[in-house]
Amino acid sequence: MPINVETVALVTTTYLFAGIVKGITGLGIPIIGVAFTAPIIGMQPAVALALGPSVLTNVWQALVGGNFFAILRRIWPLLLTSLIGIWFGSGILAATDSRYLLLFLGALLIVYSVTALIRARLPSPGSHESWLSPTLGLPAGIIFGMTGSYMVPGTLYIQSLGMPRDVCVQALGIAFVAVSLMLSGAMLHRALLTPELMIMTLGAVVPCVLGMLIGQRLRRHLTEGQFTRVVLVVILLTGIYMIARVAIGQ
Repeated sequence: MPINVETVALVTTTYLFAGIVKGITGLGIPIIGVAFTAPIIGMQPAVALALGPSVLTNVWQALVGGNFFAILRRIWPLLLTSLIGIWFGSGILAATDSRYLLLFLGALLIVYSVTALIRARLPSPGSHESWLSPTLGLPAGIIFGMTGSYMVPGTLYIQSLGMPRDVCVQALGIAFVAVSLMLSGAMLHRALLTPELMIMTLGAVVPCVLGMLIGQRLRRHLTEGQFTRVVLVVILLTGIYMIARVAIGQ
């Protein structure tokens, strides 16, 4: 993908906004990054661009909290099968027409945003966690490898485990770092992460971190719940836009 003024402006604006959302809500970088750039530059470059910001902004979240090893002992079956799924998902990303992937991602965005807006949650797995974690990890990894989004069902499942909020935030950080690193390796192997995209994804970290700092300041003056609902509506409209764009052949 050639680096030009329009692309740099798109990436800078997108990841500044994604960083603001992350600073306020603790989530949002991959899903916003891919959702806002994929309709314009295509799925493969959009997924690749999300990798740098996703890894580097979640490392701190993954390490801070004092529960790293306890969390890892609990979610490693989910992560292991997710990593396997990512390998297959990245193959689908490499081989599939971007239009079909945009349709799929658009549908995912709609499902995730509607689910979050109505505050629906997956039921707690309870005694079924031992087999449900690896079972859901595989499709979560495949979908992440295809679209760069771990929200459905990965994030929703981790949130259903009933961990305290701070522990859940750290668990999500661990998961995002692990799956993003695996996808980076898979895309490098499949020659989807080109030198130009590596420069762009590392450069996207700068506006993303700036956005996070802005978001953390705004969090003191905004109601997180209201802001989150606005972001979810934006994600919902983006999903609808993706599907409509493909449907009319744009």
